[in-house]
Amino acid sequence: MERKLLVEDAFGLLRVALLEDGRLVECRVEEAGGKNRAGSIYKGRVKNILPGMQAAFVDIGEEKNAYLSQKDLLPGEDAPIGQRIKPGDELLVQVLKESDGNKGAKLTMRLSLPGRLLVLKPFEPGLGASKRMGDEHKRASLKRALAERCPSGMGLVLRTAAQFEEESALMRALEEALDGWAALQRAAASKSAPCLLRAESDLLEKDLRDLANESLVEIVVSGEEACARAREILRESSPPCLERLRAYRGETPLFDAYNLEKELQAALKQRVPLKSGGFLVIETTEALTVVDVNSGAYVGRRGLAQTALEVNLEAAQELARQLRLRDIGGAVIVDFIDMQDQGHRQRLVEALQAACRADRTPVMVHGITRLGLVELTRRRTRQSLAFDLTRACPLCGGEGKLLKEEHLLRRGLREALRKGCGLRVRQDLWPLANELARGSGVALRRDEGLAKAYALEAEPET
Repeated sequence: MERKLLVEDAFGLLRVALLEDGRLVECRVEEAGGKNRAGSIYKGRVKNILPGMQAAFVDIGEEKNAYLSQKDLLPGEDAPIGQRIKPGDELLVQVLKESDGNKGAKLTMRLSLPGRLLVLKPFEPGLGASKRMGDEHKRASLKRALAERCPSGMGLVLRTAAQFEEESALMRALEEALDGWAALQRAAASKSAPCLLRAESDLLEKDLRDLANESLVEIVVSGEEACARAREILRESSPPCLERLRAYRGETPLFDAYNLEKELQAALKQRVPLKSGGFLVIETTEALTVVDVNSGAYVGRRGLAQTALEVNLEAAQELARQLRLRDIGGAVIVDFIDMQDQGHRQRLVEALQAACRADRTPVMVHGITRLGLVELTRRRTRQSLAFDLTRACPLCGGEGKLLKEEHLLRRGLREALRKGCGLRVRQDLWPLANELARGSGVALRRDEGLAKAYALEAEPET
């Protein structure tokens, strides 16, 4: 698979896109000076305990207090949260999930210090490795080397990029991680809560740290400052990738040159077409995301069962891509085309699981329910692409629907009766307005100047 990373810094917005075999699979955006707090470490102060929810609210210096649940306390005794922490306690906490505007950030005391090659877990003993490390022998060898050097009581997780490095590079990464943890402890001891101890890397640094490895064939960056900074980050974190870095100086904007603007616009739409003629409908609610699979224009060639299987398998591949591209997190319910054959059902679940393995964010496919729906969850650490790029419509309150003309006119007529006034009506609604207002006593006036869609205005009679 050919992978490219594109970075565009223009008009006060940084955009980082990942292409696999020429297709856009990930895109993250960050405004100039913006901060992604997920992953940042704070010294916070407990404000209050909620025994009924086995949770606490913690002041980390943000506008809203953050949320800490019982399961995110340090490993230890299985006692109620009120017996383990109390109001006024100062805690080292890390942001698991950013604030979404309505709720505060979600916290954990089980800290993780990520680097390019490994993740240090100061309070959770054990050795782990990324499931995407394909070389089993290399994985086992590196884990043995780490087991000898890992301090007692701490844990380490090998990242995918470690499979491309020698053991000596991994040992250096471990020393850097331990030095970073020691510096964090010193800072915590010298500062009072609430305060920020370690900010998560910005978008450019984080994505270069996570993605710059042997699998990338090219890193294309537009913007002089972004290119210089990318070179600096790569020189420190992944020197072999420096030779793949290319500054883009074309007259056409970078994302336009790679035809990504249309794909980004399509990623904000509910309907996603499939090559076969079928389509997905993706709708996100506050609690979960619902996906409906339709065969559309595809009629197949070998019977209904085979047609359903073919569309569903194609939809599974596209769904996995859309989850990454739109950065959809939380619970996802998928209504695939109904299949009675148990072999076909199992094949679909396995195909979806395989397609989701390429995702950097953990995805769990929970199988097919008795209603024939596929359930899956994707870890949510930041807001979706739609949240970053769109806002709720001020006219409909984000519901995305308009009143039918006849109901809009009836609402206007009722308002005119309440206020004892006449009604100005848009030109194209005049015949319908006359019919509905017959016998009501409301005086109508045609107004050719009302161009706004469905606009009605009431005014006192003269």
